[in-house]
Amino acid sequence: MISIICETFSCTPSEALKQDPTIIYAVLDYKMAEGVKRQFNDDASQMSVEQVKFMKKLNEELDSG
Repeated sequence: MISIICETFSCTPSEALKQDPTIIYAVLDYKMAEGVKRQFNDDASQMSVEQVKFMKKLNEELDSG
């Protein structure tokens, strides 16, 4: 997880460890949703099983909200 945080935010491991996990996870969730949405719009036939599940869950959340 530290590696993902460092790559996403261009920071060192020590900097990553000092961040608020709630904010970090929210940003990572948002970035993942954007990536899945982009793939869906570009070519939904190339989506992975995980991306399809994520898109389905995202749509359910939006419909219930």
